[in-house]
Amino acid sequence: MKTIRSALGTALLLAAAAVAAAQSLQVRTYTEADGLCSSVVQDIAQDAQGQIWLATRGGISVFDGSTWTSYVRPRDLPSANVLKLIVDENGTVWAWAENTEERLLKFAAGQWTSIPRPAFAARPIRPTALEAFGPPGGETVLLGTREHGLLAWKAGKWSALDSKSGLPSDLVSGIVVAGPRLYIATPKGLTVLESGIPRPDVPPSGEAWTRGVFGIAAETTAQGTRLWLAGRDWLGAYSWAGFKVLLRNLVLPIDASYPNIALAPDGRGGVYFGNPNAAFHYLPGGGNVEKISKDSGLIAEGVSDFLLDREKNLWIAGLRGVNKITSRRFANFRKAQGLLEDEVTALARWNGTLVFGHNRGLTFFDGMRFRTLRFPDPRRNLDVDARAMDLAVDGGGNLWAAAAWRGLLRIAPDGGTRWFGPEAGFDGFVASVATAPDGTVWAAYKSTLFHLSGDRVERLPTQPTGREYIRKIFFGRGGEMALASTGGLWVREKSVWTNYNDPGSREVSNVFAALQNDSGRFLVGTMAGLMEAKDGRLKPFAPAGLKIDRPIFLIVRDAKGRFWFGTDNGVIRWDGRTAREYTVKTGFAGQEVNRSAGLIDTAGRLWIGTNLGASRYQEEFDYNPEEIPSPLVQFQSIEAGGVRYHVDRALLLPFGRNNIEFEFRAVSMADETAVRHRFRMDGFDRDWIEDRPGAAGQIRYTNLRPGNYRLRLQAKSGSGHWSESVLSPAITIRPPFWKQWWFVGAAGVFLLLLVFAVFEIVAEKRHAGRLKKEVGERTAQIQASLQEKDILLREIHHRVKNNLQIVSSLLSLQADKTKDVSARSLFRESMARVRAMALIHENLYRSPHLSHIDVAEYFHRLCKDLQNTYAVQPDRVAIDVRAADARLSMETAVTCGLILNEIVSNALKHGFPEGRRGAIHIEFSAEDGGTESGSPSRPYRLVVADDGVGMPPGFEAQRFGSLGLRLIHSLTGQLDGTLAIENDGGAKFTIRFRA
Repeated sequence: MKTIRSALGTALLLAAAAVAAAQSLQVRTYTEADGLCSSVVQDIAQDAQGQIWLATRGGISVFDGSTWTSYVRPRDLPSANVLKLIVDENGTVWAWAENTEERLLKFAAGQWTSIPRPAFAARPIRPTALEAFGPPGGETVLLGTREHGLLAWKAGKWSALDSKSGLPSDLVSGIVVAGPRLYIATPKGLTVLESGIPRPDVPPSGEAWTRGVFGIAAETTAQGTRLWLAGRDWLGAYSWAGFKVLLRNLVLPIDASYPNIALAPDGRGGVYFGNPNAAFHYLPGGGNVEKISKDSGLIAEGVSDFLLDREKNLWIAGLRGVNKITSRRFANFRKAQGLLEDEVTALARWNGTLVFGHNRGLTFFDGMRFRTLRFPDPRRNLDVDARAMDLAVDGGGNLWAAAAWRGLLRIAPDGGTRWFGPEAGFDGFVASVATAPDGTVWAAYKSTLFHLSGDRVERLPTQPTGREYIRKIFFGRGGEMALASTGGLWVREKSVWTNYNDPGSREVSNVFAALQNDSGRFLVGTMAGLMEAKDGRLKPFAPAGLKIDRPIFLIVRDAKGRFWFGTDNGVIRWDGRTAREYTVKTGFAGQEVNRSAGLIDTAGRLWIGTNLGASRYQEEFDYNPEEIPSPLVQFQSIEAGGVRYHVDRALLLPFGRNNIEFEFRAVSMADETAVRHRFRMDGFDRDWIEDRPGAAGQIRYTNLRPGNYRLRLQAKSGSGHWSESVLSPAITIRPPFWKQWWFVGAAGVFLLLLVFAVFEIVAEKRHAGRLKKEVGERTAQIQASLQEKDILLREIHHRVKNNLQIVSSLLSLQADKTKDVSARSLFRESMARVRAMALIHENLYRSPHLSHIDVAEYFHRLCKDLQNTYAVQPDRVAIDVRAADARLSMETAVTCGLILNEIVSNALKHGFPEGRRGAIHIEFSAEDGGTESGSPSRPYRLVVADDGVGMPPGFEAQRFGSLGLRLIHSLTGQLDGTLAIENDGGAKFTIRFRA
């Protein structure tokens, strides 16, 4: 108890600090891994095409949102370490580089020019600022330095303005060109040049100016130019209203290594300032200063330069890379910023602090610092068992926390605590705690409602929801109590409970949040979306401009009367007319909003807790989408027929050069991965070719007809805004020469001559035509006759096959009726022989070639039939057929088939007795040697081998004694072939013949 009281007392007695606590920002970081020349980034600028230029230790990098371009030494630059870089009003890029040479660099028209350093500067030049102005070819370039004052280059000559010629100091910490005036900041004061004459009296001198100016930036406003100025311990502004110190007693990080401060106006009345030691943001309207650091998501603590680009993205260049902050509409707070945990389950205002609920305790925030309070371990020792489900503050200033299975916690204003657990009746999951308008406290666990007064806990005798689980307790503007439950919304009015639900939908009746609107009705957040409690039912609430059909866990109303609906994917803001959605992609802290985590603080700011931190809405940074410019779209080149053309003039292309490719770029830095484009070719396309991903690429049209064309291109940013159409140069494809006037005239003359020639050959052509017709008719008759013969021959093969099949069937019937085993075996052998011949005819009438047999297919089918005939399973005796791609005549194929039938049948019957396993290998191939002289035949070899028991003993003595062997021998003779039989580890038959 003392530990808790002490920790809490410390939280409530925090000392004020000059700098507010850091917040988590929506940051995208770029380093060498992404395409930078070096992660040491020393300056940054943006050109008129939207490209970002970065000066690094290894050269200059250019980023257009999709492609990185690098300029490095010695290929492009004479020096590698680029210290300063600007883009002037003409689009010219100027840079100062060193290592190994100190040079002023100029980039214009796609070329780099190197300008030597001033010869009169004896010591090394260490730049602090760079500016350029003037028309192309007559520019003046100003370089602020640490030791040489202000160096100026114009018309190929260098000059200097230093302490000897009127500057207060040789250290120039900043330069601003504003109209006819040049402002030069130094540690000993500010100097203004007008028409080349120093004016140290503008702005007025004073104590702030004698301390010195270490940073300067200009901002153009509707009223005129405002100068932002930073000293060692102050921040101020000089404008049409005079000079004003905005902050005093600052401790800015100025030292010998970094003697100046970078400033960048935020466009909202504030300014970013800092150097590589630290970075800050000054917010107007109260003198608040926020630190921007690693805790905010940056890659490093400090900054070398700021850039607020055309789309309001803040770029922070640093010595470990560059950060891009795409949105500051939400200030996000997580464990890295000081919270006990990332997830924020509940929010409350108490004793001048914000209280954040977590899974294991609470965090207290006074606007400057965080203090945490961890709950004692819950009974079941699970993280969510002590979850702060809800927070409330009663009329006596006590803070109450519904801590799930841990019970109910009360914290007194002086830090004293008390837990209410099973002894007080809370023997279940405490889900909600709320304070009634009269200051009394109500709590709920499961379906039970409690009333607390002092230390007394009173359980209601009658529970309104029955067995339905109570998620949260609310109170309406008239004091009516409302309960969000798994069985709908329960509202007590004049001691009568009314249940609003949807009997037909469990999801609609599953309620998480409720809030009264101006008409007095409750808007209800359910698992099915946004509902309205009306006429005893929960009905969809979808006025014009708003429709939410996803889970809603939180409903809160901000200081301007707008409703915020927390969902399972961010929040939706509705002002009564239009709705805007905010998600992680637009800077919101987390994906899912917690039902008790929403409030308006004393400054009128909205806070929402999520599964990944708490978000504070900062409307001053929530730019209207109309304020953000659309992507910058640009054609880069046009290529036709392998020839590349410029995009600044019309194209006249010859016929045949009609394959055209356009290369383009669309620059948007808000979310470069979300840029999309569409296009339409005038003269070819009727409609837009819609919404394709990519900020850069090619568009190709092929085989365009002669005519006039022009490509229209638009790009859409991540915020959904389309750019204006960008038009390519006019493109004309000439017609072919045969459609041009001179060719038409020449063709007419030629046709007249041709007509006379045609009459001469017409008679001959007619005679030739008659002959050709007669030949065609005769040829057709012959082809028809051949087709009839082909059909007849196929029919013959089909009928022979059918007849042989009938014979096989008769043999099968006779075998079934024969009781003698030997006779049945003979019938089965005969069936196999007949089937071997039938397969030949079957293959012939199916084959496109009636005179040849496909050996491989024939052998495969024959062996499969033999396995079926002898009921031999393939997993016991496998038959491996390897037949060359050869075609044999019907006579040769029948003979080979009968031979194969006899050998395989004999192997299946006798080679694998008593269930013996094995394999039969069949190989048919053409042998080397080719054809004999004068003979079209070629040699073939048929090998049939098995790994069975082999031939019986005495085989040589009774050679060719059986019918099968005699048939094999006889059939081999019919082929004029030779037969070799081996009996070693099984039987092997080798037949060689020519065919």
